[in-house]
Amino acid sequence: MSEGKQSQFRREEEEIAKGARAMEDPKRCSICLQPKTPNSSSNKCDQCLDKINKVPTGFAFRAVEGQGDKEFECPICLCLIKGATELPCEHLMCGGCLLHYEKGQTEKAEKEEPKKNPEFLCSVCMTPYKVQDKKSVKSTDRFIQNTIRVHCMQKDCPWIGSIKDYEVHVKKCDYNGKIKCPYFELGCLNTV
Repeated sequence: MSEGKQSQFRREEEEIAKGARAMEDPKRCSICLQPKTPNSSSNKCDQCLDKINKVPTGFAFRAVEGQGDKEFECPICLCLIKGATELPCEHLMCGGCLLHYEKGQTEKAEKEEPKKNPEFLCSVCMTPYKVQDKKSVKSTDRFIQNTIRVHCMQKDCPWIGSIKDYEVHVKKCDYNGKIKCPYFELGCLNTV
């Protein structure tokens, strides 16, 4: 390796190491590395937390194996579908996830070329669709909430039941207060 390439390689390694050290700094946001608000219980800055909270998700339960968990998984948020909405291509997604996607596509289209209609594509098969052609499927919503058996979200709790039953269970669960934030994989250390 030439000297120029070696020094470039060393500089890149130093930059990577500097970034890794910054990510471990408890005074910095674990996403954007900007300084956090003093006395914050989260490892994120307020701006990143706002962005995370604006993104809708379905039901973040883990379904019992063999309960149609993949069949009723939203392809956008990868959670159990909430507010089931069917596209003309017959794929199901969370209503909130679709609205969030459509809003983003509309904003993108306005920036690129004002007065141009945004294009909406199914995230599964990439078939174009019109907003007015999607439909809410309340019977699927009821099925997901009443029939699919899910595990308790509280760590180590052995309870299994429906999403509707969970509302009653969580009030008396012995493991309450030990659940990790749905964004734990992204670095959030809060419990619910």
